Amino acid sequence: MMVNVEGCAHLLTDEKLKEADAVKAQMGENHKLYRSMVLGKFTAGDGDDKLYEMRDIEAVVRAMGREATPERMEGEAHAGFDVSPTGDGDDKIIYVAKGKVVLPPYRTSEDDTVKVAKWAVDILKANNVEPRNCRVDNGGAGKVIIDMMEGIFGYRGIDRYTNNATARFRADYWDRAAEDAYGVKQLFHETDIVLPRDDRLLEDMKTRRVVEMGDHKKIKLQPKKKHRAENNGKSPDHLDTLTMCLSGRVKHGMARYSPEVRKKAHEYDEKAMRGKHFAEKRQQDENAARIGRFGWGKKAQDLRAMGHKS
Repeated sequence: MMVNVEGCAHLLTDEKLKEADAVKAQMGENHKLYRSMVLGKFTAGDGDDKLYEMRDIEAVVRAMGREATPERMEGEAHAGFDVSPTGDGDDKIIYVAKGKVVLPPYRTSEDDTVKVAKWAVDILKANNVEPRNCRVDNGGAGKVIIDMMEGIFGYRGIDRYTNNATARFRADYWDRAAEDAYGVKQLFHETDIVLPRDDRLLEDMKTRRVVEMGDHKKIKLQPKKKHRAENNGKSPDHLDTLTMCLSGRVKHGMARYSPEVRKKAHEYDEKAMRGKHFAEKRQQDENAARIGRFGWGKKAQDLRAMGHKS
């Protein structure tokens, strides 16, 4: 039998309901914390291992159908640059987002590293992307390209993106790449973001999978090598590059430019909430250990059996 929050009276207090609404607003209905705390479901998403579920794909399709108005293009420009292809024939890809509008991707099959670095810098400067707002894959060949972009072409201060960096919320995510992927996915539900009509990007979203790691079932993106094996050699580089591009718009899973959502969850602090829960659990464990250590439970039973008040 599955019991959700409506069947638990102790979870229907004003404070608990406010906390549940804030988790939903900040993380979405499919976040593990919301599903377990409110819905009583202890599986990730709908039980499938797809990163983008059907509701997410529907939100993406809506984003691809929106108009890139001048108002939506206001704000800083951000970019993601994938320079570490996982196999022969993969393009180098750049996505640029101006405000809430993501431009069609720039691609090149050039292999000369100096030419690639110059190609990237020219595109980024033409779109007024500051180096601090440009996230470039720092693995493998990426580091060489970044060094050239900074050293040869003076584009200094690039955000060197490391996929396997530690996640901010380590209880849920194996690494930064998985955490950012879920945060960016939520943007399509929270904002009127505009995406290009990009069939390859949509295909990546429909096929990108996640795996659960370790005893605590932390979420990690499926390795690209395995993804390629399952998808006729195709790598999900378009989606991963878009994630890098938009990750600068995400803060703890919430859009920085989504004031309605931010206002709704204004008094909610996930770290404080988790700390409170862990503190309560720790106190319960200590109480249980203390009872066992000093025999208080048995003593109370003996006193009651003798007719004394405990």
